[in-house]
This record gives sequence, structure tokens and C-alpha cells, in this order.
Amino acid sequence: MQGSWGRMAPVLPVTALPQSHVRLDVEIASMDELFATVAQVIAGPERPRPEQVVQRLRRRHLRSSPALGDGLALPHAAVPRIRRPFAVYLRLRAPVRFHDSDEQGVSDCLALLVPTPGFQSDHELL
Repeated sequence: MQGSWGRMAPVLPVTALPQSHVRLDVEIASMDELFATVAQVIAGPERPRPEQVVQRLRRRHLRSSPALGDGLALPHAAVPRIRRPFAVYLRLRAPVRFHDSDEQGVSDCLALLVPTPGFQSDHELL
């Protein structure tokens, strides 16, 4: 896919979003709980501690809200101790209000995590 800057737009590798990273009808009451759920989904050996993932997502959120409107949020962060990009998709049972989301709140979330340090192509995903 051609980007507006005249070169190929970054593409999320299919391996970044395995079926085990897709959760539907998730009961979440807050933005912090959403970040914690993302961290739990990618938890495993040789991965960052869940609290480190939550901290990175929060820090990124403070710079720019992941809420895009129309019920969609795209939280993202560069995280140490991961070797490749990860994605997590959550469909929430009920919308959650982000500090600056529209009246609809967030009901669908696609979280993107890339390694740091990482390749430029990884960071272009963000």
C-alpha cells in the first residue's frame, strides 16, 4: 500500500496478532484495566513484566490519547524485552471512557507494542 509520502506504508506482520491475542466480550471498567489486560495477554517467558507494559502504555497515553473516536482506541508503545511487534485486539462488553474520548467511549481496542530498541520499520507501525 502506497503511503502519502511516496513509499510503502508499514504493514503489521500477521504473526503480531495471533488468535490468542484476540479477546471478545471483555469486562473492563477503566483505561488502566484495559492497559493491564493488554499486558496480561502478551505475558510470558522472556517478555516484559506486565507492570512495565502498563507503565509504557500510560506514559504514551499522557503524550497523546489513543482514543480515535467512534468507539475505537489504538494504544501503542515501544517496550523493552520484546523481540518483535505484538498486537492485542479487545472488544469490550461495554464502552469505557478514556479521559478525552468522545461521548461514545471506547468499545474496540487494537493495542500495538514494538521493541525498543528496535528497527525503524517497527516504530513506523506506531
